[in-house]
Parts: sequence; structure tokens; C-alpha cells
Amino acid sequence: MKTRDRLLRKVPFGFAVLVLIAVNLIGCGSDNDSDPVPLVPDIPSSDQITKAAILTGAQETPSVTTSATGFGSVVVNSTTRAISGEFNFTGVTATAAHIHTGAAGVAGAPAITLTVDNANFSATVPAGTVLNQTQYDDLMAGNLYVNVHSATNPGGEIRGQLGRIVMTATLNGGQETPAVVTAANGTGRVVVDPESRAMTGGVEFSGVVATAAHIHTAAAGIAGPVAITLTLGVESATVPAGTVLTQQQYDDLLAGKLYFNVHSISNPGGEIRGQIGPVAMVAVLDGAQEVPAVITAATGQGVMVVDPVTRAMSGGVVFSGVVPTASHIHTGAPGVSGGIAVPLTLGAGGISAVVPPGTLLTQQQYDDLVAGNLYVNVHSAANPGGEIRGQLETP
Repeated sequence: MKTRDRLLRKVPFGFAVLVLIAVNLIGCGSDNDSDPVPLVPDIPSSDQITKAAILTGAQETPSVTTSATGFGSVVVNSTTRAISGEFNFTGVTATAAHIHTGAAGVAGAPAITLTVDNANFSATVPAGTVLNQTQYDDLMAGNLYVNVHSATNPGGEIRGQLGRIVMTATLNGGQETPAVVTAANGTGRVVVDPESRAMTGGVEFSGVVATAAHIHTAAAGIAGPVAITLTLGVESATVPAGTVLTQQQYDDLLAGKLYFNVHSISNPGGEIRGQIGPVAMVAVLDGAQEVPAVITAATGQGVMVVDPVTRAMSGGVVFSGVVPTASHIHTGAPGVSGGIAVPLTLGAGGISAVVPPGTLLTQQQYDDLVAGNLYVNVHSAANPGGEIRGQLETP
């Protein structure tokens, strides 16, 4: 079962943030108290709109190298413009958090100051917040983003565009197949509306006289066919206006199987290449997914982010209603128990677990991840085999 479907059936509002990444759902809000209030999926209200985001350092401007990740969503009433929402994060102690105004790749001013609770790894929209018309229009256009600031990165450590998927790439000759020795390099970004699959973005490069540039389809280390022909400039190339991904292209994007390629006379097959990523996988944890199922009120949610080239993983999970004895990422398809792939580090507060710094997946583990064959498990004394489990899936 896809994470989105599971979320709609049973996940509390605070957990809905994960899987609606870039999916504009019709949902309902919640009261802002300590206990999450269940979503009511049976009769959704047409004036409630959910916009979600996954937060990474790569989306900062300029990008930030960090193991921190985050996830969250807002619910806005299209009539009154009243807004509520919550964002969770791991791997960072927040000094502040805001919703800012700005398109992907553009730094902008704060629009809403969020209430930070580092003990619970959360930042929430203050009760009673109402967007003005311009802010509402910016939200609908994908021009609002969430930013979590830290002492190390006061301008923002992790960022996520609300209602959009934002993925980046670093281009060099080493990623070509076979590798190309060149001083040329580049950076790229794509922004996708998951509801329409409309894509914008492009690349900037230097050190190469380009003859063409494309987005190709293939996993890292494999040469693949052209998916999208970019509009070439002198030191840049852009996604043509009106580009809409097919469902297969969209799925390939989420699985890390699209890449930028800049061609030259010297290297007609490509002089610099950059895999588009990172790959983000989300999980909603409950007892029903355990094998056998466990009856428990505990729940959890998490996001794991993986570089499709290096296979470096970061991320974590936040949970409640369980006293954990351990937490891991396991190998196994839905409904199948499997061995430990990545041991997670439990947080001091007993409500979180994070991927250890420096974790690199093997190629098989990465393949299992994008195939949906890894899951997060939180163990307890009462249920040593696992009290809550969540399959890692594309959003």
C-alpha cells in the first residue's frame, strides 16, 4: 500500500506531513494541542488545501552540507486563508524556523514565524495565523518555503518548498559513462508540481562550450536515452516552458533515475553529467505493519534522504507512544520481516532515531530502497521484534 493511501486512512495530522510531499490533497486541520488529532478522510472539505514539503540542506541558497532533514505540511482554508501546520526535523537544534517568501533557489524574507519546540523536534504555525491574499497566492504558486535555522547556519540549515518537489544536481566529468577528464562543472535544479507534474528548472555550467544539453533517463553510472531536450544558452540550459513529465518520468525522478547531461564537440556523448537528487523516501509507522501485526497506540513518521551518486544517507524518524529499546532500517518488502540494514541512533529524549553520520548504502541497499524494500522498525521491551514499522516509499 502506498504511503499516501495509508496516511489518508489512519495517520494523525502531525504525521500527514510526510507523504503529501508535493501532493496537493484535500484534507482537514487540527487543534494545536499536544495530542495529534486524526484526519477525517471520509468527507473531505473542498476548501481545505494541504501543501507539504521535505526539508534538506541541498535546497538552501547556497546549499548546506548537513545530515539534518525535515518534513511537514500546512493546511490552508481557501475561503478564510486561515493556516495551520507542523514541521518535524531531526539532526538539527533549531534557533528559529519560518515560512519564507521565495521561489525555489531564491532566498526571501520571513512571512510567518513558526513556534519551535526542540524537545519534540517540531515547529508549528501559531494558532490564529491567517495569510494575506499575496501570501496565499504565493503558496498556491509554489513560492513559499519552510526554513529551519541553526547556530551553525543562521541563514538556514534545511529548507523545503511548500507544495513542490525540488531536486538538485552537481555536474562533472566523473559522472559520465565512461568518465571524462575535464575542468568543466555545473549545477542544476528542477522544480516539479506533483499534482500536474509540470517541471521547471535547468543548469548553469562553465568550462565547456556546449553543443546540446538534456535530461536523460538512467540510474547513476548508466548511460540512458534523452527524456527532455533543454533550451541551450551560452553557459546555461533551461527546461522548456510548458514541460510536463509523464508518469514514468515522474517516477524515475523520485527514484533518482534522471540526470542532466551537457554535450560538447570534444565529448558528444556528454562532457559533464549530474544525477538529479537527493532521493527522499518517507515512512508512516504503526503496529499494523509489523509481522505479525502489533496492537499499539504508538505511531511514527520519518524521512530518509539519499544521494543517488554516493549513496550517502541521512534522515531520521520521530515517534510517540512507545519506549524504544532500539530502532533500525531493515530489508524487507511489505509484509515480510528482514535483517537489519542500517542501525539507527536513538535520541536522548526517547522519541526519535537518526541515521548515523557517514552512513553509506551498498548498491543493493540503494536498489532495495528505491524498490520499496526497506522499512523502519522501532523496537520495545514489550515487542522486541518491533512495535511499530513503516515501509520506506516514494512520496
